[in-house]
Amino acid sequence: MQEKMINYIKNGSKVAVLLALLLTGVTKINASEASDEKDESAKKISTEIERIDSQLPSNITEIEVEKDVLITAESTEVEQVSEFNEKSIVGRITDLFQDQNLAEAVAVTLGYSSVDENLTTEDVQKLTILKANDAGIKSLEGIQILTNIRSITLQRNEITNLSPLDSLPKLIGLDLSSNNISDIGTLETIPSLISIAFSDNQISDISALAPLTKLKTVYLSRNLITDMSPLAGLVSIATLSLESNKIEDISYLSTLKGLVNLYISNGQGSFANLEPLSTLENLKELYSSNNQIVDISPLKNISSLEKVVLYSNRITDIEPLQGLSNLSFITLSYNNINDISALEGLTNVTQLYLRGNYIHDISPISNYYQNLTDYDFRDQTIKLDSTKLMSNVSVSNPIINIDQKNTEITFSRISDGGVSSNEGISWSGLINQQRTSFNFNNGDMFTGTVYHPFKQVDVHVAFIDESGVQLLSPQAVTYEIDETFTISAPKIDGYEVVDNELFEGAANTQSKHTFVYMKITLPNDTNETPIDQNLNTDTDQNIQNANKADETATLPKTGIQNTGSLVMVLGVILTGSGVLLVLRKNQLSKK
Repeated sequence: MQEKMINYIKNGSKVAVLLALLLTGVTKINASEASDEKDESAKKISTEIERIDSQLPSNITEIEVEKDVLITAESTEVEQVSEFNEKSIVGRITDLFQDQNLAEAVAVTLGYSSVDENLTTEDVQKLTILKANDAGIKSLEGIQILTNIRSITLQRNEITNLSPLDSLPKLIGLDLSSNNISDIGTLETIPSLISIAFSDNQISDISALAPLTKLKTVYLSRNLITDMSPLAGLVSIATLSLESNKIEDISYLSTLKGLVNLYISNGQGSFANLEPLSTLENLKELYSSNNQIVDISPLKNISSLEKVVLYSNRITDIEPLQGLSNLSFITLSYNNINDISALEGLTNVTQLYLRGNYIHDISPISNYYQNLTDYDFRDQTIKLDSTKLMSNVSVSNPIINIDQKNTEITFSRISDGGVSSNEGISWSGLINQQRTSFNFNNGDMFTGTVYHPFKQVDVHVAFIDESGVQLLSPQAVTYEIDETFTISAPKIDGYEVVDNELFEGAANTQSKHTFVYMKITLPNDTNETPIDQNLNTDTDQNIQNANKADETATLPKTGIQNTGSLVMVLGVILTGSGVLLVLRKNQLSKK
């Protein structure tokens, strides 16, 4: 028991000392003892308390009494002490809190091993912080007895009703993130609040925050908020998080000139315009990712900015960052940036993330590259200018490394059988490729893929006669790659096409064709036509053949237009001459 007394003394409890002295015989008081003995005992207790009091640190005010000590004394002093302890008991913890998970959290916080222990007024006074995340708490009923509590953190529970909080006058910090809360109306009755966190709930109306003028920190991310106007008058807010809501108008941000940290990522397009931020002269951290931002010029004059996180937007021009010399942390990954020359003078930057852009030259940051503690320039996409597809293609190396020497750049995964050399990449035997590509890597977080697109291809056509003599200049007709085409053989005076007059197909580098022509030979128009003895038997057939030839002949438009008529006339003359000869022969035989 002597040891228990020492522990009580170390804990700084006057009541504990009193009880210890009584139990160890320092004072033994019975109802039958004389009054002078009582006075002497009281005097000893008083003297001992004063001695211990003088040795205690000034900041010890909490009273801790060992729970298993039972006092059964009949003295007036003991009766007075017992009366004091009876008055200090508020009730059993399990009876005070409707939700037994909350009761357990209170018991653990106070150092009790069971919720069946009694809660004293002294416990209430010393319990200023309650933290119980992932505890399965559904109800806050009973928490109103903790009138001295200043901070409550109950993340990831199942709380829906905040009304028990309205009697906590000293509450300054409240974190109920990831619960099932939709109504925060109770908060307007707690003007002492300085910091609140209600992220990941189902809150749509935040009008209850309007009178909380002491608020400095507000976390409301991932809710259903559409109107942020109740925050317009809370000029003391230094940290504001409204990520992943459905806010339509952010103009009210311009009034929060005390903002230091602003988190407005995933705004579903509502934060695409950063103009309201241009007045926030004290802003140090800005998170505004996934917001379809194109123009960041409103940030140009916010010289206080130290951290900018703007990944997954549509930013192409980062020139407004050029004069923000206090920047030390920049995230611009997954935008449409191809030029980082604006970052050249930002020598205080120690963390730089530019992944997933269109950057081919990282030399502008060479003067502080070695000071970067973390960086990422991977997965760049380089699109070269489109050219016409040819069978053989070469491109020079478009990548500029940090030292501008490119000695560490290596190429891999070259498409379509291409090969690399000191000059660049070359391909041969291309047919109908829409593009070629290759990967690059500098061995130090600067990687990507280069694409060389092809939009069109020439189809080549030549024109010769049967001897190989060129009749017309070769022609190149441009088509989209794989576009279906039809080219007709042009008419040439005095010639006709030997074979097919049409060239058809899908355009590619192998789309080449030569039209071959034959010279048209006209019949001799003299009268020295030999007479065939069997002409009479074949005359009809000859006439039919002549007519058929007249019907099927197709000549160039630039040739003689009356050739068919001439052939017919000659045929008639020859036929008539044959008939006359036959008649003449018959007349001679009759004589």
